[in-house]
Amino acid sequence: MTQGSATADSRVALPPWSIDPADRERPAPALGDLVRTAAAAWPDRPALHDGRLGLTFAELERRATTLAAWLAGQGVGPGDRVAILAEKSALVPVLAVAIWKCGAVYVPLDGTAPVPRLRGLLGRLDPRVVLALDDREPVAESGRWVGRTELDGILSGPAREWPTVPHGPDATAYIIFTSGSTGEPKGVEITVANLVAYFGNHNEVLRFTPESRVFSLSPFHFDVSIEDTLLPLSLGAFVHQFRGMHAGAVMRAVITRERITHLIAVSTLLTMITEGGKHVTRENFPRLEMVMTGAEVCDPGVINVWKDGLPEVRVINVYGPTEA
Repeated sequence: MTQGSATADSRVALPPWSIDPADRERPAPALGDLVRTAAAAWPDRPALHDGRLGLTFAELERRATTLAAWLAGQGVGPGDRVAILAEKSALVPVLAVAIWKCGAVYVPLDGTAPVPRLRGLLGRLDPRVVLALDDREPVAESGRWVGRTELDGILSGPAREWPTVPHGPDATAYIIFTSGSTGEPKGVEITVANLVAYFGNHNEVLRFTPESRVFSLSPFHFDVSIEDTLLPLSLGAFVHQFRGMHAGAVMRAVITRERITHLIAVSTLLTMITEGGKHVTRENFPRLEMVMTGAEVCDPGVINVWKDGLPEVRVINVYGPTEA
């Protein structure tokens, strides 16, 4: 039996967005328990790697629980907003799950944005806590500021227990900002019920399983990161958070080395990975099952390279309401 597989008598009960029909009628777990099933079933299985930091499912769950206990000690509770000055890092999913364990609202912001923009967004959000992945000077006028050194100290400290506080279906799960057509950031509140529906509907197409290995390119302040990171993690899949140079040869080497099964890339990056097409072979992509692209118009020639070079791989071109 392969790791992550299950017999009829010992199968792992996965969330209802699993592709296994036996799981479809199960209730959705509390958001804070998103990776608890995987951590219990496969504690030593690699969950995340970003080229520098790797975490097993047990480590992800332990760190998230420890941080949740600390956040609760700072007064974070249901409905409170916790902002993250995000970067492409294996730590961000830990922070998201920890926030959800408190019943609070996950708000990823672009950590590279100019200070005036960040200050304006944080002023509108009025977060209870701001988590930074570096040790910059605080830019928020309210809320508890936590820099990288302090955050690392919390996460590497003694493990702490914290009982997950469930969200109601109409509670806000996360807030994502988009510039829209005006350039003025617009915050969109996504409810728990909408997030659960998103997971279910998207996994009918993505078909993540516990054996999947996902190549994640999207920044955390884009909500594609919900489907290319948090969704697969909830099912026990592995996610590689690519934070290297956006060069075709570099990305292809990582996809090969990490035995990636699911590649999700905006059209510009897929074109770079394709690089003329001669590299799109089963030898270079031995485990690949699915390629998804979109967000921008993709050259049909690029799509055809993947269809012709790997005819057994599903190639999906998708657009959101704005692009459509």
